[in-house]
Amino acid sequence: SDAFVEDLNHTQGGMLGRMTHVDEVLQESDPKLWAHLNSQGVTPMLYTARWLSSMLAQDLEMPDVLRVWDALVGDLVGPHPLLHFLCSARVVAIRKELL
Repeated sequence: SDAFVEDLNHTQGGMLGRMTHVDEVLQESDPKLWAHLNSQGVTPMLYTARWLSSMLAQDLEMPDVLRVWDALVGDLVGPHPLLHFLCSARVVAIRKELL
């Protein structure tokens, strides 16, 4: 489904639904970091919109983009579940700096 169709925004396949899923993945994988970000008013929209809309192309070096995209488009379920886990992992990777 298209992430940019306004009527789909709040569905699982829409942009807001995808951001919510990344937030849920982060909450499950690192509850302390998730709680800290929420207590500081850092919403998933601040850090996931660009990652999800570009499939991380704006934030990785080209060889890494190609490897990530190979995995994303090779996923028969679709790129979304793996992309959501990668976005969450990017936040966890800078955990020390955020806490």
